[in-house]
Amino acid sequence: MNTTTELENPIKSGLYSPRQLFITSAIGGPAIAGFIISSNLWSRDKKLLAIIPIIPGLVFGFVIVLLIDSIAHFWGSNYPHFMPSPVLRHIVAFSLYFLFLVVSALLIRFILNWKTKMKTFIFPEINTIVFHTRKIYPVIIISFIYLLTIATFNLYIFSALLFYLFTHIYFYNLIHKVFGNIKIAKTLLVSIVILACLLPLIDATGHIIYVYGNLKLLSFTYLNLVIGYYAIFVFYVFLLILGLHILLLINRLIKIVPDNILKNKTLVLATIFFTLVYGISILVIGTHINNNPVINKYYITLPKKSSTLNSLKVISVSDLHLKNLTSTTFLKKLVSKVRLEKPDIIFMPGDIVETYGNTNEVKLNEFIEILKDIKSLNGIYAVRGNHDLPGPSVADKIDFNKRLGITMLSDSLIDLGNKIFIIGLKYRGNNEKRPIDSLLMLRTKDLPVILLDHAPYCLEVDNRNNIDVQLSGHTHNGQIWPLNYVIDAVYDIAWGYKKTNNTHLFVSCGVQDAILPGYQDLSIPVRTGSVSEILEINIEFK
Repeated sequence: MNTTTELENPIKSGLYSPRQLFITSAIGGPAIAGFIISSNLWSRDKKLLAIIPIIPGLVFGFVIVLLIDSIAHFWGSNYPHFMPSPVLRHIVAFSLYFLFLVVSALLIRFILNWKTKMKTFIFPEINTIVFHTRKIYPVIIISFIYLLTIATFNLYIFSALLFYLFTHIYFYNLIHKVFGNIKIAKTLLVSIVILACLLPLIDATGHIIYVYGNLKLLSFTYLNLVIGYYAIFVFYVFLLILGLHILLLINRLIKIVPDNILKNKTLVLATIFFTLVYGISILVIGTHINNNPVINKYYITLPKKSSTLNSLKVISVSDLHLKNLTSTTFLKKLVSKVRLEKPDIIFMPGDIVETYGNTNEVKLNEFIEILKDIKSLNGIYAVRGNHDLPGPSVADKIDFNKRLGITMLSDSLIDLGNKIFIIGLKYRGNNEKRPIDSLLMLRTKDLPVILLDHAPYCLEVDNRNNIDVQLSGHTHNGQIWPLNYVIDAVYDIAWGYKKTNNTHLFVSCGVQDAILPGYQDLSIPVRTGSVSEILEINIEFK
């Protein structure tokens, strides 16, 4: 009976007041001010106008961040001894940033008091039959979290916030519009706000703990794992929303389904349920793909030259990315598949053990006990990638490579007993010169050449020098669909096999997910745009 009464009551939209705008923009900055203004316009069905305040709010907010960052960089470069403590420098930078926010909030209030028509348009007198005054506490919490997020700027997080926040705001408005006065709807709305805050809050907190406590915590590794899964879930829900709205636009033009059916509450509930099932299914399938390596086999023919070989079975394992979250079950599957192929030689083109993360010694010793069963007739050869750069690391401390019999190459050429030459390059970015010409000059025999280079850059150098085979990784083929299309546009070959002139190029999408650069470990063990891949290349020499 109570529910029926609530459903009969009109659903009221909320409006913020000028005072709430000032308080929240002083905490969160121009971006939050843009959100407050946009929310008021949206509540009054000024939906096209509601988009406009968000853009200058975000831009002005980034300008403040860049200004503070530039001042901090200038000060650190020119006066390094004046403020040597990094903690003190952070406190000063944060205080200066907060001062800028207060000034920007005062400037917004001045403009609104000056332009009274604008103020009346954004903040009209509240008709209590249609509107209610929004409570300030939730938006203060959101403003504070945004303040922490932007003060601990992380490019990866900000690139994700667009779809992450949009999706939560979309469902908040949808549930409020359709089920606004039902008690369960209020619980759902609170839950959506909490979930929207998770990603920026966990990232900002992890950053602060690292900067001020110099701590990388295993607890944050698992927190980031959960939030990583949730971010992928939200990303695919975001894509579904875009797809559904394209269908709704088409339906509006050709009128297949009547509007009253589309607005039916049962249909809306069914759509929300389908969305949950769809998102969870993608996570389950993507995790299964990531945790089950497959072998992709290729067959090529190379000039024999003066080699003593007639054939060579090559196994290439790229982007292993060993870390705390690496499953021993996964590694055992990997070892079993490689052993069954009985390779003549094994190559590992970079990113073997993560140096970005806080992988511990106990874990690595456990991995060694599993990986030591990988053997080949002619040994294991590897290069470093951008995630296992040389330097102080747990892997080097325990002689990880030596204990597994891995020969690590760095801008070097070796003669494999009159069989082949192997060139291994240290990691370089795009357009950085590779010393392939000078290494080839060290040859004293005419043997086929296999090149290991972690990233598939500068391929014209290989072609010019008639490299027979190049093995690379690095790209992960984007890992998450549709990012594989972006990666494919960046690289000449982002995944697979390509022959150019006399050079056979193989780029693997790797066997595991990487740790994203940051202050606490963040990796997402889900693949929807690639597979967990081992390469097998069967070479015949003629």
